[in-house]
Amino acid sequence: MKLYHATFGQYKDSIEKNGLIPGFSPKNYENMYSDNCLYFAFDPDAAISYAESSENPEVNTDDIIVCVVNSSDLEADKISYDWNNSVYKEDEINSLQYSGGISPEKLDIKTEEEAIYDNSLPALDFYELKDYDADSFRIWRTLHNTY
Repeated sequence: MKLYHATFGQYKDSIEKNGLIPGFSPKNYENMYSDNCLYFAFDPDAAISYAESSENPEVNTDDIIVCVVNSSDLEADKISYDWNNSVYKEDEINSLQYSGGISPEKLDIKTEEEAIYDNSLPALDFYELKDYDADSFRIWRTLHNTY
């Protein structure tokens, strides 16, 4: 399954060189539940909407890029529920948080337009995830509409 992290064009060179590093760039929102993690949406539109609503005055919200990563490249024990998501139904969950970094070779950096048209979402086999917890299971169930 592909996951999407939208950020700003001004960070592209650094991401291509260093990858995505939790806490590396200035925060886009105040009062986040977790500062040292990366946030990934399940579809590019959701990721882009998070970036567009950034509260950081130092970024250009008209220059958004989307970093695409395969879920199989993430360490399962670093995946958790995004507590910044205020949803009441499991089928409304559209993002997760990841407490690790992502190396540049595992990223596919796209423009907004390229990411929006990239909708190939192969199934995630939850049982391939090691050390899963209840929050990860809820995310998996939401992805697969199994209740």
